[in-house]
Amino acid sequence: MTNVAYDDGAFGLTVSEQPEAFTPAAVESELLTVEEVAAMLSIGVRSVWRKSQDGRLPPPIKMTGSTRWSKSAMREWIVEKASAAQKQLHARRRA
Repeated sequence: MTNVAYDDGAFGLTVSEQPEAFTPAAVESELLTVEEVAAMLSIGVRSVWRKSQDGRLPPPIKMTGSTRWSKSAMREWIVEKASAAQKQLHARRRA
C-alpha cells in the first residue's frame, strides 16, 4: 500500500507519494547473515568476523542477539573495491 500525502497547493506543494512502509519480511530480505556475507565474498565465516572486527567490511547492524549486514552496503562496498582494483591494475600496466 502506498501512502499519499495531499496539499491544497497554498505553499506550492503538490501531491506526493511516500514509499511503502517496511514490513518485517522486506527488512529481513535487505539484511544478510554472516553466512550469506561469507558466500557473497567467497570467504569463510571466520574471515568475515575478522574483517568486520578490523574495519575491513562495512559495519554490521547489531540487533537483539543477532548481527546482520546491509545488502545494499555490501554491494556498494564490493563495487568500490572492484573499481579500486581496476584502477590499480591499469596503473600497473601503464608503468
